[in-house]
Amino acid sequence: MIPGIMMLAQSMGSRVIAEGVETEVQRQALLGIGVHLAQGYLFSRPVTMAQVVVMLGGRGAIDREPAPA
Repeated sequence: MIPGIMMLAQSMGSRVIAEGVETEVQRQALLGIGVHLAQGYLFSRPVTMAQVVVMLGGRGAIDREPAPA
């Protein structure tokens, strides 16, 4: 089913963002099907907007290494 969602998104010119990514295994599986954007505990626990600005510094795509814990 997920590859179908990817094909639909691509046909509409949209990108898919995975939500709730918690493990490196999940991140790798998503990369394998073409999902390159994600959020979840793998990258950060909930933080304030001020902390987000400091933490991101251009990060966000899951094909990059997760932020250090």
